[in-house]
Amino acid sequence: MLHNQILKNARPPFKSLVLPILAIVLFSTNILNTQAQTEQSDNLEDQVYVIVDQMPEFPGGVQQMYDYMIELFVFPDDAISNGVKGTIHLDFIVEKDGSLSDIKVLRGIGQGCDEEAVRVLETMPAWTPGMHEGQVVRVAYKMPLFIEIEASENSNDEVYTIVEQMPEFPGGPNAMFEHIASQIKYPQKARDNRIQGRVFVHFVIETDGSISNITVLKGIGHGCDEEAIRVVESMPRWKPGIQRDKPVRVSFNLPIRFSLDI
Repeated sequence: MLHNQILKNARPPFKSLVLPILAIVLFSTNILNTQAQTEQSDNLEDQVYVIVDQMPEFPGGVQQMYDYMIELFVFPDDAISNGVKGTIHLDFIVEKDGSLSDIKVLRGIGQGCDEEAVRVLETMPAWTPGMHEGQVVRVAYKMPLFIEIEASENSNDEVYTIVEQMPEFPGGPNAMFEHIASQIKYPQKARDNRIQGRVFVHFVIETDGSISNITVLKGIGHGCDEEAIRVVESMPRWKPGIQRDKPVRVSFNLPIRFSLDI
């Protein structure tokens, strides 16, 4: 799962914002855990779902959302001066009419970046709402937003986070979700101990589309971390990311959900 040179309102000598694969966070979860999950509510009309049959989507899809974030995000002066780096964990609800509500920063990095991330979300147009069992429903959405600002000279070794054309799994996101679902094997130790949760995997998609530097950012143990890495290692070459008409190395974050059938 933004470089200042492609931001209208940013400063040229810096590289900047990562928007780690939002759709992957939710859609891969939907494939690996087909049971609907909800947040408790006394009023069924107000029920907030976590996983649904059809997840909500930004107008035009993931790439359009990247473009929108690139266009709107303005880096605060304090963040640029201090070379801030870190992940802003955002939480919001996609309402039945596609609007976003209850936007919150679960964990931020300060320097004005948290407020700017919230501001950009508040400006977003209405999404295509989530659907479950033929009904439009409210859906909770969590967005990890990685920020990195540092002085950097252009280099073949530079790893980008958001580029003009993001890398893509062969056949697109749906094909990747199918690959994950078909390849993943629930570790027996995790199954025996009823271990469930998400393993956050980080890797780099190289200029030739191969995957390198696979690491677990946050795991759940009991063999699930190793299995998540194995699944990523099994992936075929991707279509590489493109910046200024040249293939570049791109950082990618992918949460893989492990969920036992109940």
